[in-house]
Amino acid sequence: MEVLQQHFFDLSLNYNLRNPKSKRPTIVYAVFRISGKQYKINIGAKVYPNQWDSRLQMPIIHNISNLDVDNNRIVLAQINQTRLAFDNVRSYICNNPHELEYPKRCLEIIKQNFNLKPYTMKNRDSITQWLMGYIEANKRGNTLVKELQNVNFLRRFFKEHSQYQDDFTQISFEMINDAFRYMEQMKQPNGKQYAVSTIREAQKKLKAALKVAAGREFRKFNWQATEIDEVQITKNLIPKPERGAKNAPLTADEVAKLREYECGGSSKVARDLFLIQCYTGQRKSDLMQLLDSKNIDWSKGIITVNKQTKGKCAAYIPIKDTLLVNLIKNYEGQLQRLPVKYNDNLRKVAKNAGLTRVVEYTEQRGKIVEEHKGHIHELIHNHLGRHTFISRMAEAGARKDEIKSITGHTCDSTVDDIYTHIDQLKAAQKGAEHQRGLYDTKGNDTVSFPQQAASNNGVVDSGILDTVVDLKIKCRDLQREKQELASIIARQEYEDAIEEIAWLPPTEEDFVIHPVG
Repeated sequence: MEVLQQHFFDLSLNYNLRNPKSKRPTIVYAVFRISGKQYKINIGAKVYPNQWDSRLQMPIIHNISNLDVDNNRIVLAQINQTRLAFDNVRSYICNNPHELEYPKRCLEIIKQNFNLKPYTMKNRDSITQWLMGYIEANKRGNTLVKELQNVNFLRRFFKEHSQYQDDFTQISFEMINDAFRYMEQMKQPNGKQYAVSTIREAQKKLKAALKVAAGREFRKFNWQATEIDEVQITKNLIPKPERGAKNAPLTADEVAKLREYECGGSSKVARDLFLIQCYTGQRKSDLMQLLDSKNIDWSKGIITVNKQTKGKCAAYIPIKDTLLVNLIKNYEGQLQRLPVKYNDNLRKVAKNAGLTRVVEYTEQRGKIVEEHKGHIHELIHNHLGRHTFISRMAEAGARKDEIKSITGHTCDSTVDDIYTHIDQLKAAQKGAEHQRGLYDTKGNDTVSFPQQAASNNGVVDSGILDTVVDLKIKCRDLQREKQELASIIARQEYEDAIEEIAWLPPTEEDFVIHPVG
């Protein structure tokens, strides 16, 4: 009997992941073992490590999103191609066993038997990528910067919470709720938590953008099924009357101090631009348009900003005040760009000008509420000029629509909030007049209490408000007295006329008998 020689070849194929602990797609390697030596070849496709079955040496294609299924089918196709090529090479080596003496030669034969084309893995339906594209296409100016920051908040959340994937197919109530709660704990580079206004604004904007993504145009996910609308926005724990105290508007005296302060260079530019904001109510981002010669009509005394940087509506700014006219003329067509350190220079000017009023305010960062005090020169910033303009105009009696046409507000609640606060204070002052002597049956004079010092911490200067209310009450009383006096005079004239008629001597006409009928 012929004895056949046995041959045992050290030849095998396995698959390994480049980074099996990664949260991102990683390269799949085909690992060839030839005569005790290993060689790995990139198969040209990637897979998520949590979707790789190490025992079966293949990606899973069940219980995952449709996009992941498509990507994993590409991986399977590449794996099958390498296996087919490996089988062909193994058959060749079986017929040519001497080739195993040269492992690198065997590897070259393996490479020659298949040509792997690298596939670019399709991006997942990324939530943050879609938000970035949507915001960049629909927002501009400072709003664009702020809303891109909101997306970065969400990116930080995904980076630190590996149990959630940045994928619309994985979006849920739990994901967005945890993201919003994470924002309450986030810290800035300086170590402080974000202000509650920043957190709430980010949550509202993200929620609104996600609703657009679920809408008819994009249909990224089912809005009703995910119940994202039920996710709670972080609560503002500051009592309503105390909100906005940090942004207390400047008083007329403080604006006068800034106006009279002598300075030069960048400090003067910052001071002058802030005064322009105080007189026009415009945002910092709209100052370039405000001072553009083509927008200024000196004959009509008005500046027209057709499209504001933040809003899409126009603003019509009158230029009647002498100081404002001089400021506009000084900077018309001269402002090439906004000052780099606008707020820093403004605070320095405010300090040197003697703006030392102490402002008490309540601040909430994250979910922590604290009481603070600070000088107005420490808290002043460019947008305070806009608040100051609206507050002073409201106190002067300007109507809401008049202010909105100048500032360019549409549905913004800023003007309404200021007017509501002022109306409430006026109503309280008028109520005080009715309260005086409410239960006084003897007509005794009411007790007068010393007035407390006026506080400038609120939106309205109480001293000015008291004067306005007192004048209105006096005018009302004078009108009533005038009406009563006119009535008395008319009645007196009537009685005098009757008396004159009674004392007139009778005439012949008085004795004439006129027939009846």
